[in-house]
Amino acid sequence: RFHEESLWRILPSFFAGWRFNLENFMQQIDWINNLKIRASWGKLGNSEIGNYEYMSVYSTTNAVFGNALNSALYMGAIANSLLKWESTTSVNFGIDVNLLKNRLSISADLYQKKTDGILYRPTIPYVFGTMTAPRQNLAKVSNKGVELSLGWRDNIGGVSYSINGNFSYNKSNIDAYNGT
Repeated sequence: RFHEESLWRILPSFFAGWRFNLENFMQQIDWINNLKIRASWGKLGNSEIGNYEYMSVYSTTNAVFGNALNSALYMGAIANSLLKWESTTSVNFGIDVNLLKNRLSISADLYQKKTDGILYRPTIPYVFGTMTAPRQNLAKVSNKGVELSLGWRDNIGGVSYSINGNFSYNKSNIDAYNGT
């Protein structure tokens, strides 16, 4: 899918969490059943493009030469040997809390995600005929936001019930686009 110089990509990720409620200093607080903070950082890669897009590939068609229909070759797409992996870097901070004998649950996340080198095939003028434009690493996009989940789970008599709600806010921004 990529030229041999861009064929492989190292995409590390890390996660850490700390459950405070398991610490000795929290053992006397019985109304907190779970209290965990967490953080993560990681990279993801996207290579979902067609095979051989980094090099010129010919396709077959039928063409009339003289008075006969013949097989012919044509270059179906313009190549781009500079294609690289699209990569996304994510950072997340969160907290999970369960209170009151696990009846009340609260989860909050604060995140930021940046995608660089977005793989995109722009349009080209019709003067190129049926040829398609080369796929390119054209754009950068960032997302940041917050998610909050609240839940209540309980029993009344012999009936169990739960109520859950979710709030989220996300801000997306196109940071760069190299095409028109």
